[in-house]
Amino acid sequence: MSDKLKLKKFIESFKEMQGDLDKHKKWNKARYLYMLRKFKKDEKPPEDFNGSSYLYVRSFEGDNGNRPFSHVPHWVSPDIKVAPLSGLGSYTRELDAGKPYRINCDLRNAGDLHVPSAKVEFFLTTPSLGFDTRYSDLLGVTSTWMSPMSTNTTTLDHTFSNTQSGHRCLFARVFSFAPQDIPVQDYGLDPRIDRHVAQLNLNIAQQNMPYSFQLIHLPMAEEMIQIRPITEKDLLELGHPMMKNKKLVVNTAFKKFLRAPKITAKKDGRSLKTGTTKAGILVGSNVKKGMGTGEQRKIHDMLNRYFVGKEQGVGDKKKEVLKMYREMNKYALKTDFELQIPHFDLSQNEVIAFDIVNTNKVTNQVKGGIRLLVSA
Repeated sequence: MSDKLKLKKFIESFKEMQGDLDKHKKWNKARYLYMLRKFKKDEKPPEDFNGSSYLYVRSFEGDNGNRPFSHVPHWVSPDIKVAPLSGLGSYTRELDAGKPYRINCDLRNAGDLHVPSAKVEFFLTTPSLGFDTRYSDLLGVTSTWMSPMSTNTTTLDHTFSNTQSGHRCLFARVFSFAPQDIPVQDYGLDPRIDRHVAQLNLNIAQQNMPYSFQLIHLPMAEEMIQIRPITEKDLLELGHPMMKNKKLVVNTAFKKFLRAPKITAKKDGRSLKTGTTKAGILVGSNVKKGMGTGEQRKIHDMLNRYFVGKEQGVGDKKKEVLKMYREMNKYALKTDFELQIPHFDLSQNEVIAFDIVNTNKVTNQVKGGIRLLVSA
């Protein structure tokens, strides 16, 4: 029997079982209503129970999966960790070629259905503001059983190649087909609107060195890139081993850097403009492809109305909005940037820390970020 015929028979059997289940539910409901009317005439029948799973990976401490959110640093997920196999307690973000590492991802099911096979994909990319699977490497896929209202951890062991070593960004994406619990879109992954997605965008760099990163943006785009210092509380929450016996400093050289960071774009011949303001670096893209900024704004406004929280029912309007959102991100581009990290006059026990933050000026929403720790 061919694979095509096997699949056809499986679908027919599945539909038959689903039909039997629906008939059983209708019979039970009719019987219950009959008994209720006979013995408890004044009591209202209960609402139909529609069970669902609710898979998510946290983007920040206190994250319960509700989406969308805004103005929350979401690029250092507390649920994604990387450590060398030789020292699993020493979490790191500096990847050496030829060395085996273990990637952990904690995922949660806040729903009321079992998920027999919750799958997690791991992606590796250049440090990135925004994210697109087409500009990344798929490292692998793992799976695990998820009970209702539970937390579980999946692991992936991976040895990185020469092209995958150095400063990198990790993404995790969770999904399930039975029950159906899938991400918002295939390519552009955005933790702000999609609870299935989380990222770890934490890098360690040396002072007086260039630092390369990429910006994922639409062909017609208005973006802002800013440098923002972070607090000692933010660093403590990271629990990074690098911070052991280190002191966070804000010195004169760092203050000067914050006022005028040197960020340059590698334009690759595209219609891209950059300009420096007091607020940060303005980036404008005017490639005549895809949707204009006005249409983008309308779609984001509709997303905020029709894609919120634990709403599981997907009506026609919600389907239409998600289709438009996927279409909008179909033509996402990548532009490479370089940040010159100056000499901060750091001693061996000092560290400077800041976020590179990307704001979509069309929506005035923080789109992504990179956390950078700079040492001597």
